[in-house]
Amino acid sequence: MTTFPGGRCQSTLVQGGYDFLELAWHAVMGHLRMARRVGDRTRPYLEVYLNDPATVAADELLTRILVPVRARP
Repeated sequence: MTTFPGGRCQSTLVQGGYDFLELAWHAVMGHLRMARRVGDRTRPYLEVYLNDPATVAADELLTRILVPVRARP
């Protein structure tokens, strides 16, 4: 779990081509379900690209996925 402005979120780092992002999103959402957490749809779900595909090979691309989670009651 990570915190960024606005509250807590589930954070995942993906290394590899953008072809894997859909699978990574499914994995993040599955992890939330297993942890009995719920995404907070009032805040944005983010993909943060940590390097440039023009300067690194596809297998070296880094993307951070951030899914805000609701606070537990």
